Amino acid sequence: MFNKRFLSLVLVLAFLGAFTLAVLIPGHSQITPPPRKPKIPVGDVVRAPLATMTQLEGIASRIESNKLITLQDEKDMERLMMEYAKGMFGAFEAVLEEAKIYAESKGTKGSKDPLINFEKSIAEHKNRVDALGKRYLDWVDDKIPKGDIILGRDILITFPPDALNEFTRSLTKPALEKYRKLYPDLVKTEPVPRDAEGEGPNLIDFGEVSEDCENCGSFEPGLATAGGLEAARCIVYILKMQWVEAYECIKDILGKKADQIWNDFTSCWEACGKHYEGRPLKRGKCRWLWQDYLDKLGCVPKLILDIG
Repeated sequence: MFNKRFLSLVLVLAFLGAFTLAVLIPGHSQITPPPRKPKIPVGDVVRAPLATMTQLEGIASRIESNKLITLQDEKDMERLMMEYAKGMFGAFEAVLEEAKIYAESKGTKGSKDPLINFEKSIAEHKNRVDALGKRYLDWVDDKIPKGDIILGRDILITFPPDALNEFTRSLTKPALEKYRKLYPDLVKTEPVPRDAEGEGPNLIDFGEVSEDCENCGSFEPGLATAGGLEAARCIVYILKMQWVEAYECIKDILGKKADQIWNDFTSCWEACGKHYEGRPLKRGKCRWLWQDYLDKLGCVPKLILDIG
């Protein structure tokens, strides 16, 4: 029986060569939010995240077609996930700014339509994020351990010997044979087995993670399609032409609430880029194998719930 927990953790190592986490000042993220007043039309801002999601889905389809994950795939997925999250948050603030002008002018300036259209699009975003996450989980739980999707050489060479041993031990025998034929110089011997207590020589401790990691939320199927609609109450005031209430509602969200939503997201994202305690590696103290993009994708549904 392969170690599913390991496979759900193994996705982060590929990013060690692809993503360098900035040194963080406590309480301050180095990930800058998108501009609140973009230079392009609001309609374009709202449409942009859907185009980014289409690119992410395209990479997933290419991986499934090629039956191979390369380091460039990993780089592209992480970059596009951040681009998607920034796009969603930027659209959220841009449509609220436009609606605030509309409410303040009592319907003579600005527009309510971008906010209403954005809220209508949230359901599609939730469903597509959830479907993408389920595809990734299927790779981890089924396709990778069976060898139906292979990790590229450029990923495997980033694995320290003990991590490579842990990975090969998680494969089925047919999958292990595939790796031996494809990469005979990397996968040469039988993986070191665990003993009855699940221990083994020179193995990584995949047990407790440090408290620094607590904000990192792994992807959970169905979370993206739960509740939400933070700005829906503002739309009700606008449609009723209750201008003062609408303006105050929007102003309230664009204040501390918007800052908190972004800070919660970046805290989750940055926590996912850390390593396990005791490993003298470069990017922190928590996670260090390749669940990174699954964990980071897990930060996105919460963001969508908060802004939706």
